[in-house]
Amino acid sequence: MAKLKRKRGSMEGAPGMDDPYGTLLPACRIEDHHSAKKPGPKKKGPMGRRRLDNCSENPNCLFGLGEHIEGIWKAIPVPLEALGKDPSETIRTDVDGSIDDRSTPCGLRNLGATCYVNSMVQVLFMDLAFRKAVHEWQPNDSTTVAPALLGQMHALQRLFAYMQFSASSYADPQGFSNTLNLNEEMQQDAHEFTKLLLSHLQSIFVFSKDRSHWTFIEDHFRGQMEYVTTCMTCQSQSRSSGSYYDLSLNIKGHATVQDSFNSFLAPEYLEGENRYFCSSCEGKQEATRQITLDAGAMPPTLTLHLMRFVYDMRSMTKKKVQDAIGISRTLSVRPGLQYRLTAVLNHKGSTAHAGHYTATVYCPELLDWFCFNDTEVMRVSADDAVGSSKEAYMLIYTRMDAPDVAPVDEIPFADQVEASNRQLYRDVDVWLAKTTALTAQIETRKKAYNTLFETQAPAATAQAPTYSWVSTAFLKHWIQGTDIATAAPFVEDLSAAQCEHGHLHPAFARTHFKRLSPRVVDVLAPPACAVVSSATFRCTACVESWLQDTLESHHTQQELLDQLALLEAPPMGKAFVISRKWVNSWKLVTQHATKQAKPNPVKLAEAQSMLASAINDDLLCEHGQLQPQKRKQFRTVGAGLWQYFATHFRVAKALAAKKTAECHRCIAEASTLEESHAQAQAARDEVLKRSPVLRKLFKRRLLHPFENIFEIPHDVPFALVDRVWLTRWKEHFDDMDIDAPPPLDVAPFQCAHGLFVLPHNVKEIMRATTAPKKRPGAEAEIVTLDEYAQMQALYGGTTRPLVTVKQGVDAVIYARLRRTLPDGTIDIRILALCDECEAARDRQHLDFRGEEVLVVLLRQDEPVPAGTEGMIDDAVPSVRRRSNRSGRKPNVQFAVTCDADDTVALFKHKAQLAALAAGAYCGVLEHCDVDPSHQQLYFRGVELPNTSTLKAAGIQPQDTVYLQPSTDDLVGDGAIATTAGSEREQGFRFSAFHAAPPAPATVWVCSACTYLNEPEDVACDICAEPKAE
Repeated sequence: MAKLKRKRGSMEGAPGMDDPYGTLLPACRIEDHHSAKKPGPKKKGPMGRRRLDNCSENPNCLFGLGEHIEGIWKAIPVPLEALGKDPSETIRTDVDGSIDDRSTPCGLRNLGATCYVNSMVQVLFMDLAFRKAVHEWQPNDSTTVAPALLGQMHALQRLFAYMQFSASSYADPQGFSNTLNLNEEMQQDAHEFTKLLLSHLQSIFVFSKDRSHWTFIEDHFRGQMEYVTTCMTCQSQSRSSGSYYDLSLNIKGHATVQDSFNSFLAPEYLEGENRYFCSSCEGKQEATRQITLDAGAMPPTLTLHLMRFVYDMRSMTKKKVQDAIGISRTLSVRPGLQYRLTAVLNHKGSTAHAGHYTATVYCPELLDWFCFNDTEVMRVSADDAVGSSKEAYMLIYTRMDAPDVAPVDEIPFADQVEASNRQLYRDVDVWLAKTTALTAQIETRKKAYNTLFETQAPAATAQAPTYSWVSTAFLKHWIQGTDIATAAPFVEDLSAAQCEHGHLHPAFARTHFKRLSPRVVDVLAPPACAVVSSATFRCTACVESWLQDTLESHHTQQELLDQLALLEAPPMGKAFVISRKWVNSWKLVTQHATKQAKPNPVKLAEAQSMLASAINDDLLCEHGQLQPQKRKQFRTVGAGLWQYFATHFRVAKALAAKKTAECHRCIAEASTLEESHAQAQAARDEVLKRSPVLRKLFKRRLLHPFENIFEIPHDVPFALVDRVWLTRWKEHFDDMDIDAPPPLDVAPFQCAHGLFVLPHNVKEIMRATTAPKKRPGAEAEIVTLDEYAQMQALYGGTTRPLVTVKQGVDAVIYARLRRTLPDGTIDIRILALCDECEAARDRQHLDFRGEEVLVVLLRQDEPVPAGTEGMIDDAVPSVRRRSNRSGRKPNVQFAVTCDADDTVALFKHKAQLAALAAGAYCGVLEHCDVDPSHQQLYFRGVELPNTSTLKAAGIQPQDTVYLQPSTDDLVGDGAIATTAGSEREQGFRFSAFHAAPPAPATVWVCSACTYLNEPEDVACDICAEPKAE
């Protein structure tokens, strides 16, 4: 291919001066641009063919314009690709692959991250009783249903109708998701979604015309259980009943689901420190605790939740349990009561925060098992649903004695599905007709191209008397079949290609037009805007001008190439200092101009911007001399190259290499500054050496000078220092280049009325019930009087700081220091506080939002601390080193993010989620598993009622409260799922699950939290929201 290299070199180089339009350039052949044997890293086309781009400055090169590569030449031609996928591929097939009446179940489209929705909807759809209830639901005539609820139920009915009758292989759940306002881009927990969905549907079913629907969700999915505690001494029992929509079973330590289920119901022995307080014996006794399921209230559909996601306290992250567990086809609840497996919801993935949900479900209509993976539905064997599994997350069992479900007489929205099916088949016919027509046009175009371009030479010869100049853009348009794809006429503006005399300009003709023989032009039939005749294209006047410009351009390029060569060569003779950054920018721009490199556009723009500045401007100091320590930022060039730069660019200052030295004044100033800095550091070190008090204050990171805030000495005064001032002082001592702080002052603690306002963080420290955390809003620091006196001696300011003195557990005074007496005692004056500003700040602090309150988990029968004196030492973080000897486990402590207006009941639910993270590995799972309504919350030794708000109870940020389970609740090692609505994932925060209206007389639904309340309740038992009238 040596000939090809020579030819491309002549085309890509300087155009011949005797051939301004390039008509004499040799024509390329097809094999020059499409070679199966051409080595090297060239672009590849279909079937491994290597291709070269079109020779852009050769008007006789007619290849490399997209043939065999782009447009109609693609594996899927662009016109056919524009039609979209074949709609017939979406038609449901039967379980054996053919189209008949025994169709495969319908899949569901994934809307982004909604596989958890799709999987559970498939499970519910295959529950014939649930499906029938959904189809039969109609709003009653006596009660007006909220439009939002009506829309949600209609969306579910419409979705079920499409899943049952649609001819498409998958249905679109977009409408259903929209009515629920789900976040389609966020993966959610399928178990949580199921509980929220069923609870929400219950609030809709109560509006049904059919009274049997009012409690359908509860009757079909909810069971009853009892927590029984038996004293082993007197055999007296304490019982507490509850309900469940699913049972959460442990995976670790269990080989099969049946084993885990049996363990869930097995008795737990309470002994040693865990002994039970028996009211009959009036003391702690050994006892057993056990869950019993009410056999008479076992639901037709039993849901088991396998606890695959746990919190690792070492990494404080949620992790997935990868242990396998055996799944059997039947579950024995008790003798004579068995369930059969009907669905398995799987979670694929190794982490708890990502992965994919699928469902393996038994289809009662086809008597077969299917795996649902969004739009993909595949028949599987029954053995695929059972056996050992590392992915099973939820199991759905159906009672073996459940009655058969009668078919539905009339299914809503069936007529819409039928109309959609007819439209689908019409779309198939239209798509097939368009595909056939386009395929015929594409084949015709390909045959025409092969005849015109590959069988014979398409370019006009140099001696041809007549030919046409055709636009390169039109050639690409025709060769790639763009007109077939768009059916739009080709339009091009030739005004830019024409010179002032109305002819083709030489520079534009070579790069934007091709010479075609009349034979090819007749077939292509280009529009008038894309063709110029050989008889009228040449402009003699413009050719002479073009030749002169081309000659000057080549001289300029040659000069640039010469300068680049000088830059690479070592300077000879006299040399000059030049900014390395500037000269590298010039090099990049020059290489781009001479086509030696194709730099990144961003870097090219930065280099061009640098060339606009004066040479060496970045090297000079304020005295106009070379800055010290800049040797790595400049290089030297020879006198010839420097003269070229000085002639064509601005120069800040010429710096001869041998005569240029660093600025002596800058060196002296730097030396003086360094010496001053060293002296300041030495002075600081001397201060810290002479003053252990300040050295300790400088290193201290706590908010106060006490190792343990519960050991604040009484009747000892401490000074208040502005947090901003103390922070600046520490920064100044860290870096002596930072200015010293101003004199000390009490102005930061004064209000606009000239009185004083106490910093809230100081009040928290002085009355703290636990170690307060550092918060951005902290206003002051507490220091000892010695620390304050030494800082005042260094920086001046008032000698009468604000002081605080703790006189008792709840007695704290705030005063202004007047003087220190010779015997060491102090004379203080009680502060005149501004009642108005204090009240405003207290209200602002009490009306907190998104702040943390600390929770300490108490064991059963453990005494509740009263105030701060009864503080549990084990629960308090301490800076002292703990012993490694084994002993009683400390109380778990964690923070709960809450608002001041949260009720105690709502706070318990928030604490339940946080307790899961704190308790998963700390032996306090009872706080995660017991319903919050069976736990007590204490603050300062007083039990708080569920209806009280945190603000009303006097709880402020960083306060400590105590959570303790009731003594008659079960706290076994098995997790017990709470009733619907007890937990909420943040992903469902703005969904419809948080705004359900009340239901009729059987139950009513809280409009704030959707909790199902008893008819006689006047306020929500969870969030205290009043019952709507």
